Amino acid sequence: MRSLGRHGVRTIVASEHRSVPAGTSRFCDERVRIPAPSDDLFAYKDSLKGIAARPNVRTIIPTRPEDPYVFAKYRDEFEQYVSLVVPPLDVLKTVHDRMRL
Repeated sequence: MRSLGRHGVRTIVASEHRSVPAGTSRFCDERVRIPAPSDDLFAYKDSLKGIAARPNVRTIIPTRPEDPYVFAKYRDEFEQYVSLVVPPLDVLKTVHDRMRL
């Protein structure tokens, strides 16, 4: 986040917690409360999609283990708003299939 902020990139930290370390950074421009993915994955996805739909948001960087799967599985819903930095779902499945590797 520090590097992004230093380059003038506006950053948003999304979390179910009121306070997270990244959210207290001086390079964090906005904090958004969202549902925990472990409580309601669909509400979590919809909250992220709401952030993605903002006109000034260009990408979302996955930071949780669930994020690549959410973005890959619902790629079509997110790509209408932002550029994704995760591979397609079939690639994720292959990478995590130890028998296939």
